[in-house]
Amino acid sequence: TIKVYLRSLRSALTFGKNVPFIIWNGSIEAAYRPEGWMKRTVRRLIAKRATAAVAYGSRAKEYLVKLGFLPSRVFVGINTVDTSFFSRSTEKARQVRASAPASGVYHLLSIGYLSPRKNVHQLIELMRLLHAQRKDVVLDLVGDGSERQHLEALARSYGLEDAVRFHGYLQKDELPAVMAEASLFLFQTDFDIWGLVLNEAMAAGLPVICSPNAGAAADLIREGETGYIMDFNQLEDVAAKVNELLSHPERCKQIGANAAGYISRFVALQN
Repeated sequence: TIKVYLRSLRSALTFGKNVPFIIWNGSIEAAYRPEGWMKRTVRRLIAKRATAAVAYGSRAKEYLVKLGFLPSRVFVGINTVDTSFFSRSTEKARQVRASAPASGVYHLLSIGYLSPRKNVHQLIELMRLLHAQRKDVVLDLVGDGSERQHLEALARSYGLEDAVRFHGYLQKDELPAVMAEASLFLFQTDFDIWGLVLNEAMAAGLPVICSPNAGAAADLIREGETGYIMDFNQLEDVAAKVNELLSHPERCKQIGANAAGYISRFVALQN
């Protein structure tokens, strides 16, 4: 480990010595994920030599400033996806659904890997709380991963087999159909440097409840306007917010429309 550190330190001291260079950064700081002193030291040394930096997101910029960059030398450029596809295709899917009889069931949607870092178990626990109060809610989990069997067993243990639906991995062109059915998007991640699925959900016109652990939250969520930033460790609070939104569907739709408009303008500004 000492040899690795010394090699990294030597590289940092000589890196870009005679050539101007710009750093591209996607790292963010998380209080519960402390950064090793070795990595921090090397990055500080490189930052001192850099001419400027590009960071995708406000939190990535904050990280660079803490390394020693002047804020005026850091330029923000966000991560994004083909938002027009999700906007256009989801709206088409909604028009198709509009001709079918209303089911009277509200769908909560989550898209992502079923891995420990994504905290999907919290959504199962959330459904347990919701079903103690109402039976008209279904959770759609899109994605696959190492936690799937555990999550399926957890749902069964709470008698939620019919209320928690595991769709597995879906291709991009299959996502608009499940997005069109959803009333609310949930992003409960434990840690994401950005979280592109948030861009997709907002472009699809979905109101979102997003974990503060997603780097994108600081740039994309305007509290009560495009969605809500909530700690999914406080599940009672999240359940109360879900109940509130589902009980006011017109407000829910308005927040979704705000989200779609905001992400469209936000992406346009970056181009």
